[in-house]
Amino acid sequence: IQNYDLLDYSKRCDAFTINDGEVKIVFIRKTLSSHDMLFVILHEVGHIIMGHLDCNITTANKHIQEIEADTFVYSVLNYKDILNYK
Repeated sequence: IQNYDLLDYSKRCDAFTINDGEVKIVFIRKTLSSHDMLFVILHEVGHIIMGHLDCNITTANKHIQEIEADTFVYSVLNYKDILNYK
């Protein structure tokens, strides 16, 4: 985190992802419960899959991306319900 000059930022977040060229790095607060850790890991994977790693976005778009990442978590955790939806 210090190498990326993100120490102050990391103190305000439970998790975040950085794009370091070919590598995506997910940082997760180690004090989270197992349940919360699962949620933030899936949330960050959602950001990666949906290409949300652009730092130069508006606040409105950031809000939309957070909703999309949360929707991804819900979809993964409830995939059987979604597949059986009629």
